[in-house]
Amino acid sequence: MPLTIAHNSVTSPIFELVKVIEFDVQIGDDGYGIRVELLQEVLDGNRFRARLWRNEFFRIQSTFQHLENTGESTDRPSDEAIFVESDDWLSGKYVDFWAETPESALQTVLNDFRNFLVHTMGTED
Repeated sequence: MPLTIAHNSVTSPIFELVKVIEFDVQIGDDGYGIRVELLQEVLDGNRFRARLWRNEFFRIQSTFQHLENTGESTDRPSDEAIFVESDDWLSGKYVDFWAETPESALQTVLNDFRNFLVHTMGTED
């Protein structure tokens, strides 16, 4: 039985995660881990959604554990790897698109990302 949810607040079909790939890129002095998530619509196998993420390090510090008299944090800052949504690196909008297969949908996104690299780096390879 296919998954459904009927409510006026739900504005899209249901998509399920079908593939995740990761690879590394070097853009100038910055290196990133890239993750692409591909989701397929549960009722129409030719509709997809994709998201592009880059892994970046952020220095974060707790804001809720403070010494009573000083207001300073009791925790030290830590460097944490966090995936940041990077769909703006793509020229296409992949919240709802059509492809014949999951592989062709994923290749469409990868081709778009390659175009971003060519534009950003100014070279084909």
